Amino acid sequence: MECRAAHLVLVGTSILRNTAAMISRCASGDQGACQTLGISCDEASRVKERAEACSRARPGSREDKECRDLYARGETAWKAATSYLALYPQEASAEANAMTRVIEGGCRGVGTVKLYASDSDAGRVAAEILEDYLRQRCPQTRVAREDVPSLGREMWEGLANLASLVLNDIKSLASEGYSVALNLTGGFKPEAAYALLAAWGRAHIAYYKHEAFRDEEVVVLPIIDCREAEVLARAEKGGVIVFDEALKMGFERWRLEGIACALHTVNPSLYKLTREGLEVPQDAFKTLQHVSQACH
Repeated sequence: MECRAAHLVLVGTSILRNTAAMISRCASGDQGACQTLGISCDEASRVKERAEACSRARPGSREDKECRDLYARGETAWKAATSYLALYPQEASAEANAMTRVIEGGCRGVGTVKLYASDSDAGRVAAEILEDYLRQRCPQTRVAREDVPSLGREMWEGLANLASLVLNDIKSLASEGYSVALNLTGGFKPEAAYALLAAWGRAHIAYYKHEAFRDEEVVVLPIIDCREAEVLARAEKGGVIVFDEALKMGFERWRLEGIACALHTVNPSLYKLTREGLEVPQDAFKTLQHVSQACH
């Protein structure tokens, strides 16, 4: 089977918080932090207070608006954030941390990455930094960014706009033959809930990784109903979900292959495509079995 996936990524401002913390360390004389950021102690001292204010700014506030100039391309803060992300992506960005295995493989099998930014200058800057990084690490992948109107400013309107954009993007990507994976790591919990609600039954998997986790594996959730969970659990033979078995039990081919492809791109070493189907770790089977049992 041909594997071509799209990853839809909710973007928060972790890169700004983490960069601000590193700038503070550099300004205090930590030469290791300065080397990581690619700036001097004096440069860090000049932007320290503004970087800290930007990292915790409320949307539309004076501090939020100042983020745009602070993180303009070529400026000290932009240089610091992009250097930090390039050297230590798992530490610098929650979203990049969740995509560790994707990025390490040069986004192999991933044709599109779409970033959703909040309606704030801090949110847009954070997404731009991540977009720039992904374009460099995944040159064969189409990377796009969209600012979600009202997201972070007006709760219900912003969430509705996010859900609408995610749904429309999934429909468009599905028409192009993409498997769709949702990276729900960034942003706030209501954003993840609305994005997942919009994707239910249309996208293939969702995944999440807390930014404090480094070596732990990403949490992956196939977007399936109770019947599909039962079929996948029953189709397992010797550590492999056998496609022919699942198809015989009524699993739709486009759903089955889409889930397998999306899982494979999140972590190719754990979710391996074989001639018979998809090899998955034992813990994944336990999850399917638990979901199947809970449905009865």
